[in-house]
Parts: sequence; structure tokens; C-alpha cells
Amino acid sequence: MSKQTKDKMNGEIIMLYNYLAVLISGVVLLWALGQWVSLHFVQMLKCSKKVPVTCVLVNEHKEHGSAKPYLTYSPVWEDEDGNRYSSNVYTFKKWQIGKEEVIRINPEWSREYIDSLKRHETLVGSLFSALNYKYSSISAYISYNKIVTYPLIYEETKMKKRKLFGVVLFLMLLFSSLTVFAADGSGQIQAELTTDKEDYSKTETIQTIFNLKNQSESDLEDIGIEFMDIDGYKLSVNKTDTSLDAGRTLTYEAKYTPNALSLKTNNTNTGDTKAILLYMALFVVAAGVIIKIVYSKKKTGIISSFLIFCLILSCIPCASLTVNASDEHVVKKTIKINSQEKEIEVKYTYKVKKTVNPENVTVRFESNGGSSVEPQTIKYGELLTEPDKPTREGYTFVGWYLDDKCKYVYNFQDYVPQQDGTLYAKWINLNDDTDTDGDGILDSFEEFYGSDPNKTDTDGDGLPDAYELEPLGLDPTKPDTDGNGVKDGNEDADGDGLTNLEEYQLGTKPGYADSDGDGLSDYEEVKQHHTDPLNSDTDGDGASDGTEIEIGTDPLVANESFDVSASAEGNDGITGVSVMANLSGDQIESLTVEQNESDLFPTDMPGYIGQAYDFTVDDEINSATLQFSFDKSLLNDPDFKPVIYYMNAETGQLEELETTVDMENGVATAVTSHFSTYVLLNKTAFLTVWRDDIRKPSDEANVGLSVAFVLDRSASMTDNDPKGLRLTLSKQFVDKMTAGRDAGSLVSFIAKDELITPLTDDLNQIKESLDEFKNDDGWGADSGTNGAAGIHTGLQQLESDTSGNDRVILFMTDGDDNRVSYSYDDLIAEANENQVTIYTIGLGNVNSSILEKVAKETGGKYYYAEAAEDLDTIFKDAENETIDFTLDGNNDGISNYYTKLLCEGGKYINGTRNPFSGISYEDVQANGDYDGDGLLNGEEYQVVVGGNQQVQFVLKSDPTKQDTDNDGLLDGGPQRLSDGTEIAPKDPEPLKYTGKKNVWKQHVSTQQNAGESATDDNKPIAKEYGQMLSLRGNLPGQFNQFYDFVEVTAATLNDWSDEINFREKALPIVKNVVMFIKYCTTILPLDVGNDMDNIATDVVKDLAGTILGDRWADFLLKDFKVSIAKDTVAYVQAILGGTFLNFIPDDYNVALHSQPETWQRAFGYNELYDLVFEVGSNMKRKYFETKNTQYRLWLWKGDYWNLRSGAEVGIYVKDNTSSSQSDTPIYDCIDYEVPMYVSLYNYSSNRISENIFNWNPSISQWWGTGFNWRYQDPDYHKMIVIGKIVLDSQNDLYTLLKTCEQSGEIIYDEHNKTVWIQW
Repeated sequence: MSKQTKDKMNGEIIMLYNYLAVLISGVVLLWALGQWVSLHFVQMLKCSKKVPVTCVLVNEHKEHGSAKPYLTYSPVWEDEDGNRYSSNVYTFKKWQIGKEEVIRINPEWSREYIDSLKRHETLVGSLFSALNYKYSSISAYISYNKIVTYPLIYEETKMKKRKLFGVVLFLMLLFSSLTVFAADGSGQIQAELTTDKEDYSKTETIQTIFNLKNQSESDLEDIGIEFMDIDGYKLSVNKTDTSLDAGRTLTYEAKYTPNALSLKTNNTNTGDTKAILLYMALFVVAAGVIIKIVYSKKKTGIISSFLIFCLILSCIPCASLTVNASDEHVVKKTIKINSQEKEIEVKYTYKVKKTVNPENVTVRFESNGGSSVEPQTIKYGELLTEPDKPTREGYTFVGWYLDDKCKYVYNFQDYVPQQDGTLYAKWINLNDDTDTDGDGILDSFEEFYGSDPNKTDTDGDGLPDAYELEPLGLDPTKPDTDGNGVKDGNEDADGDGLTNLEEYQLGTKPGYADSDGDGLSDYEEVKQHHTDPLNSDTDGDGASDGTEIEIGTDPLVANESFDVSASAEGNDGITGVSVMANLSGDQIESLTVEQNESDLFPTDMPGYIGQAYDFTVDDEINSATLQFSFDKSLLNDPDFKPVIYYMNAETGQLEELETTVDMENGVATAVTSHFSTYVLLNKTAFLTVWRDDIRKPSDEANVGLSVAFVLDRSASMTDNDPKGLRLTLSKQFVDKMTAGRDAGSLVSFIAKDELITPLTDDLNQIKESLDEFKNDDGWGADSGTNGAAGIHTGLQQLESDTSGNDRVILFMTDGDDNRVSYSYDDLIAEANENQVTIYTIGLGNVNSSILEKVAKETGGKYYYAEAAEDLDTIFKDAENETIDFTLDGNNDGISNYYTKLLCEGGKYINGTRNPFSGISYEDVQANGDYDGDGLLNGEEYQVVVGGNQQVQFVLKSDPTKQDTDNDGLLDGGPQRLSDGTEIAPKDPEPLKYTGKKNVWKQHVSTQQNAGESATDDNKPIAKEYGQMLSLRGNLPGQFNQFYDFVEVTAATLNDWSDEINFREKALPIVKNVVMFIKYCTTILPLDVGNDMDNIATDVVKDLAGTILGDRWADFLLKDFKVSIAKDTVAYVQAILGGTFLNFIPDDYNVALHSQPETWQRAFGYNELYDLVFEVGSNMKRKYFETKNTQYRLWLWKGDYWNLRSGAEVGIYVKDNTSSSQSDTPIYDCIDYEVPMYVSLYNYSSNRISENIFNWNPSISQWWGTGFNWRYQDPDYHKMIVIGKIVLDSQNDLYTLLKTCEQSGEIIYDEHNKTVWIQW
């Protein structure tokens, strides 16, 4: 048998015995524990030998008057010395001692239940039997306050068994505990054997590295390492230490050089014979015990033998204390030499060092060329005090390390020095930009990583060192970083089906399954569709590859346009809506059909079939076909005529489209050249909203009124109007006129006319004249009726009026003319020529045809009253038609006439929605801004004369709603917080939904409730911002070292930022620090042991506990360990990345944000910068360029290499002094700051799902940013950025930005000179 086989068998035998001993020890332990539990009442008596015991039963329950008596039983055990021991009856129930219900008697039971029980002696007897007692007879009942005792005897044999169990239990615990010490720590001593590659030719040198890692708490000594020879190779091994401190790693390097004369090295036999003999002897003894058990017939003998057997097995682990200290171990690695497999074998031995703790420990600091640091002497067990950082010209201090090669960071917060020693300073030379192998990693950084500065691929896994560091975060010195047997190049980091090596060769992003964000994974593009995984639009026709696959076109063949459809579900009488449009490629994804959510189309509007729909697309279209499917049962109505209308956003009018109807299928179709809000209406019913009786408005708003009262004073009036009601009503009419603006004249007529009061604005003079007004007695020569003469005089008065007021004649008569001085046709012509409107009132027996003709043909109205009592209503109507027509009582821009008409009208009037329908006239008149949005009613709703010469109403916005289209933007002005902060702009188009569905609305809701607990009222988006962990809290000391380094590096870059060559000098440093951070937070956590678990626990408990409560935090910790580790790495990356970029946390510690003065400002922006970091990030960028091409408003959003979800908004100006003619010109940051605000949301299914961050800094910015590490693996397709840039101090820049290509993503606020962004 070979030595290797013997070693393997010995190890397996030892492991088997150890496991068996622990298993049986545990079984016996549980058995003994069960026996103890069953006897614990007896053990309480502390009996020895036979002891007489008395059981006392007491009836403790009192009778309650005439109530039925109850019983309770309290067993009391009394020994011979009179000591009593009581026990709760529920204890018996718990252990199920006895099977009868007597154990549970309590005062709530009824007497009938107690009587139903059988004899008490049987019940209590079963209890005593279970406790192994002898008992005497027991009385059936116990009266109140009576004590009954029963003498019992305890058996002596029980005491002997207890002693035996006690002794065995003690020995088992003793020997089993030695199992811990029997282990040699091999599970915490890890060996690793690696080679520089896997396949070799016969002539190649084989380079091997053997690492022995001590993860135990003890130091190792007398380490023996033996590399076994390979035939035909000469072996050379470097010399190294033979001891290994706890927590450190020992490295041996060996080379196998081809040499045909090489000799084999003799194997060393350490031997294990003593251990084997010891195990065999113990096994023979155990076998003898087994035979004893088999042939024993006595129960006691069997139990005793079994216990002895268990005792022997529990002793076996002790043997390992004597044999395992210097076991020989073997580690192997298989390679290929000329395609034949060979094994490299290394044997190693070690001993656990026994140390004696010193009283004091002295630690020296080797600064490696830096300023000197004094040594520290501390008492054993104390922590070192971290000294001030040393300095070194041209270098940045990284930290203190345990070894002179500076591989193992010293943690001042956790490590306790065990003995005298030295710590070594590590430096990185930021001024040395040497990159020998040209792989993008500076030599000074390669020294830190341990990679070869002369090789681009140190570990030979096919991936360049720089690619492994960023974006993969792998170890460039190990071909299999995670040790899972799969080379780093063959791993699939993003799970898209392509290996890391394939992604490198293709140039795709190994951390993102869809590198170009077109909706197709990299694998699908490369292996299935053969599209470019780095170009979202392979054929360049404007449609993304994913979109073309979805709509069924070829992503490899360019199309000039696409026939694209979209649809929506129906509502009410509409069963479905669809559109087919011919669009350009970049329009396809913007095509939407959604139900209109405003109140512009109430269900009770005339002709209503179903709700309206918003059809939207970016930019203009040539044509589109709309289809509304409707309930065919509606066709049963002979008056049903479905027609598609659209909302004219400028006039608020519903305008008809030429519609064809498929009666068989119930589909209405129309073609349009523009998108808007469309609705299907029953035209027959909708036409009822048109009215011809509405008086046309004046050319000028809110003009005055000049009225001539032409009144009949013939003798017949004495009979027809005996109370002079017409005069009283005329005076009331005058009272409602506006002094200083309106004017009046009083004319009377009988057979001839008389001018009583010439036209005057002294309205009191008119009322005085009316008081003196007298009817004719009927006997004079001028008695009679000549209404034409009176109208003529009234016309003369109004024709002389130069005030610009509306001209009105109020004419009243009770009879037909018996004298005619002027032709009524001539009077009508004269009135129209001079824009005079005549209202006629006939009382009694009059010539209605003449009066009606005069009124109608001059634009007035004819009223008829059978009696004077009817004049009251007529005058009020006349007031409305005259005074109220020109009067605007609340100065809202809408005359009283139209306000009253709207309040009394239907939901729609003359094609336009009537917002005042159903609202009282008085309520509207009480407030000129009915909805309180800052706009007067007349600014939102106007009266005009349409092209058909009919009165039409222009709905600019709804005067009864602050947000007409329900998009979250107010019609009248910006949305503000209680402190005045603007959080949303004024709605640029109140009748047209602005932005993505629900975005502005939910953004406003979120901002208004930020920092407050979410309720049903403020939507579930606004979360309570709890205090998160401080940026450097709860991190291992190792990360504090890295933190210090990136902090110093950022400070160095700030110092350089004023240098002329800053961009060229700093860019390689920035790239290398990015890789440094990725490496530190993905590779080095593997070396910090449980520290990362502790961080993960703290982070998740804090986050989940704050938002969900401790219960959910515990749940996450229990079931989501993988995500915890991921969160921890992301957390630390954010800290280090934020420090490097000079970012600061916001007030809530939710996200990190930029500061105005930072080294990035000196970089400016060039599109090449994004390419530098594109592999490690997944961002979308967009810019809006001013017409003169000098300024760009740049936007970014997506996944940032170590900051996770983030967004940026910045303004840049072209650098005309450097690369202005280049394909990628450089843009400088603006050299001043302005107020900026940025929010970022996750958005899907037409709703904001998460508020990633809000940033509204109190100081001005040139660059607004925000990054929240908690939202990992973001998809920029589902992100919405809300931004605000206030340029009231930079009016010229605001004017220039307005020349950017207009888009629904930008809103310009002229009043405040503010640019708003929704992207």
C-alpha cells in the first residue's frame, strides 16, 4: 500500500471515529436527559436509600353561598423530616403523566362534571403509578379545608440508576468536549497549488505557486514543504519561512525546468503506526463490549454494557491529541505536458505553536522611504494606536501592512498584536505614469495588485489584467478567482450566455446582459439574430434591433419607414381603439394610445358613447388611421350616427373628422394627419349643443352700455300699466348700470316723439325724468301712437355717442302705430349701420310682427307681455341681454351675460365643454378665479365668433379645475412646497397631457410628502427617510485604509485641477483608481473573514429595520444571504467611489451628490470619457444643443460603475481653443453656478415605482447629480429624470437654451427663466 493511500485511509478512519463518537455521545446525552426529566420530581427529594414520603391532598377551594362546591388539588410531597415540596398540576399535564382528566381540575368546572368523573382513588392512583410510587387506599372525596395524607415508600433501586446515569453523563460530556481539541485545525489551514497555465510543451518551464493560508487562531511552526519531482524536470524552490502566524499566508514558488538528467527526490515517511494501533485496540475493546451485550440476559447488564461501550467511543477523539499534530498533508494539481496528464504534488507538515503571552508587545513602523514613525509599546491584549500618516515626496500613502511585501493590511480597529513585530508602509506613486506593458494599469498600481507589469495577462486566463479589474472585479493574478474550477475567462458574469472571454473579444459589457440596451441580450444578438450587440440600431434606420424583432421587420435591412400599430382597451360603449401609422424608426417606441383621464368628456355630455383617447407620438406624422370599435347594439337606434371628433388644443373645440362606419362589424374609421385627443360621439345627439340664440360678443371686452329708453306714453298706457310698472322697472334697470361708464337717454312718444333726457352718463338725471313721466290724456291734437318717431329719436341720441359703448334701444309700446313718420325698414337699416341693437316689448294688443322684425333684424329680442305684471320677467331678461352682456361684475374677463348662460347651460355648448354647468351663478360671480389657480376665469375660457358666424367658446383651460388635463401640472403656475420651493412647472398646454403618464402627478405627490410616512392620501411612493448608516460606520479597518487612499487621491486631483495639462495627467489616474476601487471591494472582501458578514448584518438590519421593521430585517438576514453580501460590496463601493469623486450625502443619507468645487470640473466633458467607463457602466446620455452649437444641456441616467443607480444634469460650453474641429470636441463646464434640482425615479407600467433620490441643494451648482447604491442593476429604460435649472441670473443663456430643438422633454418657464426637464 502506498504512503499516499495510507495517509488517506488514516484520515478517513480518524474522521469516521470522531463523527461516530460525537453521534453516539449525543444520543446517550439525550437519553440521559430524558431520564433525568422523568425523575426530576424524585430528585427534588434528595433521597438516599428507602425514605418514607407522605402525599398530602388539600381541598383549597371555598364554597360560594349556595353555589355548587368545586375542588382543586394541590399535591404536596412531604419527606420524613417534614420538608414539603409542591408542584403545579399543569406540570403533570405538560409531561402527560397519567391519562385521566383529574390532573386538570380547576374552579371553572361545574359540579356535574366533577360528579361525572369516576372514583378519585383510581384517578390519583394513575398519577402515583406514573411516578413509580406505592400508595395506600384513597378517599373518594375531600371536604373543604380537609387535608388527607397518604404514606408512600420510595424504592432504593432508583437511586443506584441515578448515580450510574450521573457518572456516565459526566464522563460523556468530558470526553466529548475533547473532540474540539482533538482537531488539528486542518479545516482552517488551507493549501492552494497553482500554475502559470494548464498546458505545456516538453520544453517549457513550469512555474508553480504553493500558498498555505492559516485561518486558525494559532500560529504554526516547523512547517515542512516538499515539492515532488517530475520525471525529466529539474526542481528549484525558493526559500521562505518555516513558521506562519494566525491570519497570514505563506507562499512558496517553485520552477520545474526541463532536464533529462534530473533525479527523483526520496519521499519522506512520517508514519502513523501508533495512531492506527491505538484505534485498533479501542475497537477490539468496543467489540468485546458488543459481544457482552448480545449474550447478556439481564436487563441491568445490558444497560451497563451499553453505557461502557459509549464511554469507550467517547474516549476515541482523545487519541487524535497525540497523533495529529504533525500529520503529513498532500495537495495536487493536474496539468498537461505534450497533451499527457501529469500531477504536481506538494506534501506539507506543520505543528501548532504553543505560545506564552508576553507582558508587553513592541511594534515598529517601517515607513519604506517615508517620514519616520515612532514605535509603540503596549500591554499584551491592547490595540495599537493608529499613528499619523507618514509622508513621502511624490507618493500617496495607502496604509500599514503586516508583511514586507505589503499584501496583508493591518486593521488597527480589530487586530491585537501577539508578539513584537514590524508594520510596513505601502505607497503608490501617483506622479509616475509608467505603464510598461501598456495595459492601462500603471506600474505602481500593478505592484499593489501583484500583477506583472511586463504582461498584459498575468494569470494567462485570456483576459487582460485591466479587463479583469474593471469591469469584472476579478483577481488578475489568479486564472480562477473564485476557485470553483472554472477559469475566469469561461465564467459568464452577466448570465447572458456569452463567456467573459467572448464578451472581451466582442467588446460587449460583461456585467450587462444587454450591452446596447435594445431589448435583446448580447447572446441573442450574436448567436441568433447576428446583429451588433454594441449598436442598438444595427441597420441605422432609427428602429432598435429589439423593436424590429418585435414588430417583425429585419434588423439587418434598413427601412425608410414602418407601418406600426398601437391599441387600447375599450370603455363603456366603445369595445376597442387602435391606430395604424406610418412612422420613422425613431418614432416607433413613442407611439401610444391611452384613455384620456381628464374631465373634458363627461359621461352625460350629448352624444357620449365612451371616453376619449390620447394618441401620441414624437414629432409629426404624415397620416394615421384611427379605428373605434363600438357596441353594435347601438345601431338599433335610428338616430345613432357615430363620428370621430378631435379636441382642438388651441380652441378647446371638438372638431369633426370625416368618418366611415362599418355597420356589420361596428367600427368607425377616420384618417388624420396629426395626433391629439380623439373621441367617438353620436353626432345626432351632439348637434343639440349648438344654439343660435346666444348673442355675439363685442369686439372689445368689458365695454360700457349706452341705452335709449323709448317709452310709449299714450293714454292707453293708463289702463294697461295702471301702476307704472314699466317706469319702476326702467329705474331698476338704470340702477344696475355702471356710473361713469354707462350712459342713458329717455325718449317718449305719442303721435309725435319727445326727447325728455338727452344722452348722459348722469344716471340720476334719467331716474328723475322717469319720476316725472306722465301719460297722455288722449284728447290732444298729438294724441295717438307713432313708435317709429320714437325709435328715430333714440337712434339720433346713440349715433352721437362717441364712448365706444354698446348701443341699445329699449322700446316699449302697447299698441299699433296710427301715425308713421318713418319706415321701419329704414330704421332697421340705420340701426344696423350704426351698430344699434333694438329690444322691443309689446304689452297688450300690439302688432307683434313689426316688433319682432325690428328686434330680430337688429340683433335684439322681442318680448311680449299680456299684462303689466309680466314686465318684471321681461325686464330681467332684457337686463341680461343688455346690461349683463357688457357688465363683468367680478372682473374675471367673462361678462355676467355669458357667465349666467354657462351656469344655466348644459355640459357642452356650441361644441365646447361647459365647465360652469351645474355651478350656481352667485358662486362664480363671488370669485373671479373660481379654481384658485392664479388665472382669471376669462383667461381660461373665452367667447368668440366662429367662422360659421356662430358664438363659440374657447376653452384654454378649465376655470373650475387647477389641473385641467390631470397631468400633475397646474394651469396657472408652478407647483410649490409650503416653503415656496418650486417642484413642477406651469403646464405649457393645459388641454394636452404633458410628459409620461402619471410622472408629474406622482413626482409632485412624492415631493410634497418626502420625509413623511406614506399614507393612502400621498401614494405609496413617498417613503420615510430613516437615518442610514454613516458613510464610514461599521467598516473593517482594511476598508478604512482604502478609504484613506482614495480620499488622498481625490485631494491630489483637486490640487492638480488648476494645471494646464490636468486632463492628460489625471485621466490615467482616474482610470486606475476606478479599477482599484472595484478590486478592493470585490476581491479583498474574500480575505476579511466574518467582518463582511457583520457589515452585511448591520447594513441590512438598518435598512430593512428602518423601512419594514425588525421582523422583516431578521427575515432578510435569514433567507437572503447572497443579496446581503452583494449589498455590502455595493455599499462599500459607493463609499469609496463617492469619496474619490468628492461627493457628499444628502440630509437623509439616502444618496451621494456632487459639489461645485471638485476636480471633475477641470475635466469638462468629451464623449470619449463615456467610452472610457462604458464597459463598467450602463448609461444613457442625451444632449440638447443650442442653435449656435456653443452650449449643450447634457443628461445622463443609468447604472454607474460603482455608484449604481444615478443621474446627472449639466450645462457645458464648447472649448473653442482646443479640439473644436475634432469629431469629439471638448466641452468645458460653465464657469458659474446656478440653482439646480434633480430627482430620479424608477418608472414602469405608467407609474413611478420608486423614488431613487431627490437633490435640491441650498447652494448653486454647475452640475446636478445623484447616486443611490441601494438600487442595484438598474435599467435606464425604466428611469425618469426630473430636473430644474434656474437661469434668472443668466438671461442670455436662457435665451440660447430656448433655441434647442423643441421636445416634450423640456419645458421653458418664461416668467421665472427656468428650464424644466422630464427625461
